[in-house]
Amino acid sequence: MLFYAYLIIYFCIYSVLGWICETIFCYILKEKGKRGFLKGPYCPIYGVGAVTICYSLIAFKENIILVFLLSATIAVVLEYFTGYVLETVFNKKWWDYSDREYNVKGRICLGNTMLFGIMGVLAIYFIHPVIVSIVENFGYIYITIVSLIIFTIFMYDTIVTTRKLLITNDMTNLTID
Repeated sequence: MLFYAYLIIYFCIYSVLGWICETIFCYILKEKGKRGFLKGPYCPIYGVGAVTICYSLIAFKENIILVFLLSATIAVVLEYFTGYVLETVFNKKWWDYSDREYNVKGRICLGNTMLFGIMGVLAIYFIHPVIVSIVENFGYIYITIVSLIIFTIFMYDTIVTTRKLLITNDMTNLTID
């Protein structure tokens, strides 16, 4: 149970950090629109990607090039699959890289793939060890309670947002342009 509580905490941390980074990055590029699929200040794709990378690539930590390549691969597969699912379910593109070089159906592009590889390296070698050292200072009860609260909030947001989109087909307040 504690292992899953930690996964939820890390998922939340990386989802929020991803949302913050994307918001800043898009602000600098002057791209308008809301970041993310859900109402809250988090992007689950970053949480899933970071947790997957941190837990599946730790065995390759001795080879930074392999960590980079595998991180980029995991991220690009996740981004392509997520884009495909969102487009199929909601009949809407949530992001579009069609104007960027070396893109595949506007869902992924080489530039972002390289950035995700770099972020994977930074996560494995620097970010995740710091986050783990902070989170592990909290007791079992605290981690369990916080993870249940986070999970409940996230599931509520997912259900309410998805339901609204499917029923009303109203994407105006939720899209990334």
